[in-house]
Order: sequence, then structure tokens, then C-alpha cells
Amino acid sequence: MFPGIFMLMMKHPAQSMFVGTIPMGLTTITNYTTIVLIDNCFLVPYYFIVHHAHALETMNGTWLLPIVPAVVTAASGGLLCHYLDQTKALVILIISYITMGVGLLLALSIIVIYFYRLAIHKLPPKEVIISAFLPLGPLGQGAYGMIQLGSGAQLILGDRYISGLGNTAYGIGFISALLLWGYGLWYLVIAICSVGITLKQKIPFNMGWWGLTFPLGVYTAATLAIAKILDSMFFYVLTSIFTCSLVILWIIVAIKTIIGAATGKLFLAPCLSMVQ
Repeated sequence: MFPGIFMLMMKHPAQSMFVGTIPMGLTTITNYTTIVLIDNCFLVPYYFIVHHAHALETMNGTWLLPIVPAVVTAASGGLLCHYLDQTKALVILIISYITMGVGLLLALSIIVIYFYRLAIHKLPPKEVIISAFLPLGPLGQGAYGMIQLGSGAQLILGDRYISGLGNTAYGIGFISALLLWGYGLWYLVIAICSVGITLKQKIPFNMGWWGLTFPLGVYTAATLAIAKILDSMFFYVLTSIFTCSLVILWIIVAIKTIIGAATGKLFLAPCLSMVQ
């Protein structure tokens, strides 16, 4: 309806980061939405590097949003290849591994920069403190995706090309998932502590609060996937705790969103100021 506004949003250093939420939402409806990744994984970072003005002290977890869709799509591709014939499944599996490389490795690079930002400039402002949970997104989805890709490789590759390739890929996927899950656990604890400290300042509600649901959701999915493989009561209990927490958070954010939308205080588009 308003194509000009889209380009204004792309040129805005903060608003453009949220374009990545579109394919992440679409993935739940149409598995492996590859085309939209071109916009998010390549076009948004291009604008980020060439046109936007950024500083380390203003960095927050939203830098991850344009990259995470690649991880989500790769995990979805790993799940999808279980239901296709051998030829199509092999193509999807290979593309999914490549896509995972694009998304996960870039996300890990950004997370390293984010840690450096926290060490040098301390916590983000209270308006964006919820973004402290966003590193859980690529780490949790990456862990889940590596398990799905490993399972797909075990089924599709097997011993067809290299002896033991399928089982090896599955083992590597599981070990990688454990490493990513552990990394995510550290950021989960840091995020909870960061938000807990900032609560004294009365954190204002905004659309960024929805950043609570996706990271915790995919981290819960990764925890459940690990629990099923290990048949571990510890991970099953953690999954239950995370799930209950996620439902409660979703209800709180949904209620606040409805109230904010009804009062007209919720929606903010800084990029529109560029029109004037």
C-alpha cells in the first residue's frame, strides 16, 4: 500500500532491523521461505554497512534480527527434507546447511561484538533492554536446526556417498546443539539479570517486548529436542519450566499490546520523520 515507506524503513538504522521478523513469521506458515532471505540476509546488511550510521555504544540485540531468518529457514529445511523424495530432499538438505552457515556464523560474529559492547559500555538503555534476550534466538534455533539437519543427513545421506557420513553428521549436529545450548544458557542468565536490574527504572512497554517470545520459544524447542535424544528428565523438566514461562510472558505481552493499540500509544515509526 505504501511502497515508499518501505524504502524509508530500509534506510533507517533501527527500523530496518525488524524486516527480519517477516520471514521468521512466514516460516511457521510456509516452510523454507527462501526468497525473502535475499532481502534480509543480504539487502538489510548492505544498507547496514553502506548507508546506516552506527556506533558501538548504541548497539543492541536487534542487530541479529536480519540474520536470524537464515537460521530459522535452515532449521525448517532440515525438518522439511524428511518428507520429500531422495533427489529433492538432498537439494533441500544441502541448501539448508549452506543457509545455516550464512545465518549461524554471522550471528555468532554479531554476538561476539555484542559481548564486547556490554563489557565496554555496559547495559543497553531501558527502552531496549528486552533485546538482551535476542541472542537466545540464533543460539536456540541454531541448536534445534543442527539437530534437524543432522537427523535429515542421517536419513538422506546415510552411507550413499561416504561411509558413515549420515551418522557422523547426526553426531556432529547433536554435539553442536549442546554447545550452542550451553552458550545460550549463559546469555539467558545474563538477560534475566539485566532485565531484573533495569526493572527498578520502570521499563516502558513497546513492540520490542515481543522479542521475549521468539528467543525463549526456540530455546525451549532446542531443549525439548535435546531431551528427546538423551531421554533426560533434567531437560524435560527444563522444557516444562521454559514452556510455562513462555506462555505467561506471551499472555502479558499480548495484553499490553492490546491495551497499547487501543490507546494509540503503542505504534511508533521513527523512519516517517524522514519524510518531513
